Amino acid sequence: MKFKSVYIYLLLFAAFIVTVIFLSVNTETTNPHPNMPNDEIHKGMSQKKGEMPSGSNVMEQAIQKLNALKKAYEENPNDTLRIREYADMLTMAHKPEEALKLYEKLHSIDPKRIDAMLQLTFIHFNLGELDKAEEYTAKILKIDGNYPLGLYNMGVIQQVKGNEKEARKYWERLIKTHPDSRAAQNAKEILESLETANR
Repeated sequence: MKFKSVYIYLLLFAAFIVTVIFLSVNTETTNPHPNMPNDEIHKGMSQKKGEMPSGSNVMEQAIQKLNALKKAYEENPNDTLRIREYADMLTMAHKPEEALKLYEKLHSIDPKRIDAMLQLTFIHFNLGELDKAEEYTAKILKIDGNYPLGLYNMGVIQQVKGNEKEARKYWERLIKTHPDSRAAQNAKEILESLETANR
């Protein structure tokens, strides 16, 4: 039972790390309402005076934003900014299969775009497609052998696939090359939890 709890811990951290990066790229830097999510769905809601956020107006704004991004993409199907914006919104709208196609298109236009490969890793991992997640993570590490999220995610993928020794190598390299990063801190916590579980 201890081993299974470690896996759940790893999965949560993997999703957390990639989501943190994903949201940091796609949100505004300030939020006048600190308790309200500052993402594409909630952006601008606080500007309507007297209107409290509710399920209906959040959903309505999300649909409007999704439709606007879809239209912008259809009008400029090779504009990488439009592709990324639409793909990000589809991801947040829990439409991973549709988002996947757009991130793949973005990757085919520019095979060295690490942001697109991180998103492809994230979606494939969450769909349980570990081999594809590993493939994109390996491509990231080929571009930058010490990329923090590449090392972190590869460790998670290897651990979930049952390759604990390999996982440790990636996390230890991450801690050595980027000791002050958030990814390294999470890697340390995972390694500590594995030590506890293996006692």
